[in-house]
Amino acid sequence: MLDMGNLLWVAMFYCLQARFLVSYPVVLGPLGVVGVLALKGLGYYIFRSANLQKDKFKADDPSVKGKTSWEHLN
Repeated sequence: MLDMGNLLWVAMFYCLQARFLVSYPVVLGPLGVVGVLALKGLGYYIFRSANLQKDKFKADDPSVKGKTSWEHLN
């Protein structure tokens, strides 16, 4: 069921966003472009800091060192 959702729903929703932007074009000014890039940069920062936190935890905690993410749950 999850595979069907990945193949059907994800592709459909990506197409809907692109179709909307083709039908109703949005012209961003310089401030809008800066806002979009700042939001993208903030998302990248959060993503990288979360991965760094996870890597530090795995390096410092001997109970999970060398195990995959599913092995330490058992």
